[in-house]
Amino acid sequence: MSKQPPPLSWRITPEQVLEALRFYGGKELQAEQTKLSSTATQLEKLNTGKLAQFLDQDERETIQRAAKLVRELNIRVEHAKEIKVREEKRLEREREAYYAAATRAVNGRFPGIPTDAVDLPERLLVIIELHLGLFECNFLDGYYAGDLTARFVRNFDRWQNGRDSLLYLVNTSLSEIKRDLEDRLHYVRSRTPDPALALQEMLEAARAKRDQVRAKNLALFDRIEHLLAIEKADNVERLPMRNKPGGRGA
Repeated sequence: MSKQPPPLSWRITPEQVLEALRFYGGKELQAEQTKLSSTATQLEKLNTGKLAQFLDQDERETIQRAAKLVRELNIRVEHAKEIKVREEKRLEREREAYYAAATRAVNGRFPGIPTDAVDLPERLLVIIELHLGLFECNFLDGYYAGDLTARFVRNFDRWQNGRDSLLYLVNTSLSEIKRDLEDRLHYVRSRTPDPALALQEMLEAARAKRDQVRAKNLALFDRIEHLLAIEKADNVERLPMRNKPGGRGA
């Protein structure tokens, strides 16, 4: 009498299943488990259904063994799925914790602007230099600094035309650079798991690009400094904000 081989579930491990299905997530493994279970059920039904009369004993035993093998394999797929789901949940917790830490780091470096701030022109100039410097560093592939420059021009048009206040312009620019920094921190998470450290490196690199940024955007900075000089001049009285449609204040 030939020796029976050990059950299939003894001969393979969940880790081997995960390696074979390395690109499967928890949902895909669940779907695979469902298919295997359905296959085993159909084989078992074949042995007991109306078509079983056309099968001899050896054939029915072969089908029965096949159903058993499928169920044994499914046991390991189920275990592999459980491992994968636990791993996915752990990674999701780590990702959420990193994103929260990134937001805290950015907010810590760029707090809100007080409504009575007297240095709005200086703050705005620093933000613009820094934001354009980030694009020069190429932290994110495919980003185009020209679009950012055009956005600054449109924002200054609205301020110069009296549609938006300077405080609104500064807050808008601040929100945009904070959002951009968070996106960049998310992008480099796998390389630099400490968002505070990654942020520090980004800001230092961006500040180092200040001269290059100003040289590439001479017209923009000439206009910015001219308008901000007017804003700060004591002998120039700016026109009051007009309530135009779509205008925004602080």
